[in-house]
Amino acid sequence: GSSSSIVTTKEFAAAYNASNIADFKAPVDGTVQNLTLNTAKVIYADETNKYVYVKDETGAICFYNAGLGLTTGDVLNGSVAGELSIFNNMPQFRANSLTNKDKLTQSTGTPEEPIAATVSDLLGDKYLCNLVKISGVKLDSVDSNLYAYQGDAQIQIYDQFKKLTGVEIVKGNENNIVTGILVVYKTTYELYPITVDGIVTTAITDLKADSAKAQAPVYNLAGQRVDAAYKGVVIQNGKKFIQR
Repeated sequence: GSSSSIVTTKEFAAAYNASNIADFKAPVDGTVQNLTLNTAKVIYADETNKYVYVKDETGAICFYNAGLGLTTGDVLNGSVAGELSIFNNMPQFRANSLTNKDKLTQSTGTPEEPIAATVSDLLGDKYLCNLVKISGVKLDSVDSNLYAYQGDAQIQIYDQFKKLTGVEIVKGNENNIVTGILVVYKTTYELYPITVDGIVTTAITDLKADSAKAQAPVYNLAGQRVDAAYKGVVIQNGKKFIQR
């Protein structure tokens, strides 16, 4: 009616506008930002979409559990709101109530080629959150941890994405190639492997076993051993089948 309302005030903090990934990582932990992405690339997204690594010309960062439905190879343009989260010295993009894809264009692209590097190259922030490849390394375990060695340099291989489940490392082989994402945990640099060349998988072992079974002797129903030229019902490894 004719009554005046009570005056109420509210203060708002404007979100910081980050022009690129390097700019996004510059402020203090917890800064709410609008991140502009210009032909940025999703270099790796794990199967759960919890760990998604995005790079542009200025650097790379992990989009941690952002819920944006990004896939490996996607090209991103536009902007997205979120906040900087420093987790054990690891910068991450974290979603908040403002995070959505309304101003972000997502298009399908080709997978990113890994950056060729040495183990020494990985012991710093230069390639942090990037897809890298180290060649000519020796893999060996110390207690329960796996390490890649190259000369006097070493880096821990941490199987974050469970790519090494059920594999056997070839001991003494110094020609391994490891492709993965470089991360930091407190003061320790680690490599999350995506592919490793120079391992023996359990699947290969099974194939060898199946090959041995295929060489087992074949018998006819009378119990007589026959060769591949025999036609009819035969028994091999306790199983009946028709040999034509």
